[in-house]
Amino acid sequence: MNLGLFCAAIFALVLLAGALPFVHRFASEAQMLYRATALAAGFLICAALLVALPEGLEHYLHAAEVAEHRAFMWAGLTVLAGFLFMLILEGFGFGHDFHEEHHGHEAEFGHPHLHHPPTGSARAVAIGLGLHSVTDGLVLGAAFALGGVSLSMQLATVILMHKFPAAFSLAAFSLHSRRSRSRSALDLLLFALLTPAAMLIAVQFLADLNHATLGLMLLFGAGSFVYVATVDVLPNIHVRAKSHETLWLVLGGVAIMTALVLAIGPAH
Repeated sequence: MNLGLFCAAIFALVLLAGALPFVHRFASEAQMLYRATALAAGFLICAALLVALPEGLEHYLHAAEVAEHRAFMWAGLTVLAGFLFMLILEGFGFGHDFHEEHHGHEAEFGHPHLHHPPTGSARAVAIGLGLHSVTDGLVLGAAFALGGVSLSMQLATVILMHKFPAAFSLAAFSLHSRRSRSRSALDLLLFALLTPAAMLIAVQFLADLNHATLGLMLLFGAGSFVYVATVDVLPNIHVRAKSHETLWLVLGGVAIMTALVLAIGPAH
């Protein structure tokens, strides 16, 4: 697959998802986003454990010039690093997700809606989304550099599934907080550009790296996928009103992604 077309497709699909709040006001946007995010969590968990982890481990172990026990240790540390990277971003306020709000504005709008952080937090959320998008682009670049078109397609599908609700929520939040359609459109445009741009740059710089390093990048991505899926969605399992719906949405995402992986086949 042509790299330019691959990146253009990612850009267009993310832009399309984010354009929805511009053309229609959704009365149940919070519920829509919750369901889409829960479904995407199943995709992310499956992608981490069935795609990025085994592919990254295989490429790394086949190319690593270290003792076997040390190779496994470094592989595990890299997965952990991906998880901790996302945890540290969240811990310092650079979040990548929006949450439902059930107070304050509910009487005004008549329904729960997205949490709109203050200006300082809004900048932090934008930075968090940007860093997350760049990380996604680097993981996709590593997959493409390894020469696995099917691997790139599998990971791109998963990343897009997660970016759909993220783009939608970013646009809805920006329209509410900025009250300027042109500035909100610019926010969405930049968000849609980050992942394909990072992927294009990554492919150029990663092309000469050995498979061991590229494999480690996939393992890092696996750790970040696990963090996003578990922290964004799985806490709802403990909320009685949402536990069953969350369970079935996540399992549905896992089932769809598993079928996709089996249909596309192994990357090599």
